[in-house]
Amino acid sequence: MKKFMKKGFTLVELLIVIALLGALAIGLLAALDPVEMMRRGADTGARNNTKSMFDAFTRFYVAKGYMPWCNAPGSCTATSGLQANAAGAASIAIENTISAGELKSTFFTAARKDLTRIYVSGTESTAIVCFLPQSKSLSTDANTLYNASGVTTSPATHWCLSQ
Repeated sequence: MKKFMKKGFTLVELLIVIALLGALAIGLLAALDPVEMMRRGADTGARNNTKSMFDAFTRFYVAKGYMPWCNAPGSCTATSGLQANAAGAASIAIENTISAGELKSTFFTAARKDLTRIYVSGTESTAIVCFLPQSKSLSTDANTLYNASGVTTSPATHWCLSQ
């Protein structure tokens, strides 16, 4: 008598494979965290714009002898926590830096989405440029030490560059 052999997989075997693939997919999504990746990308852009502003302010200071939120040497009062897109000194400082050729004329347009998170503070000879990170990775970065005014604080909230 000949034994009959089934070819193929049983339903139980298929369910086990599907369950394993599902568990792997869940693990992969948890490891990649697409929302965190989007936040990290946005933070990278804001960090680059923060660095561009800080470098431009520093170059402006070297060329003129005062920061761009001042009118002339010796005529400056300290700024504190100015939001970069506000219609105040920070916006004027960016415009003055663009006029001096230290920032590109398209900076406002290119950095528009990041300017709501960037803060500028400083004196006639110092600059602190900060932004509020949204991603976990930059929230725990070594430069995330300050509050919006550039004061070291715990818990730290802002990623800053200062001179």
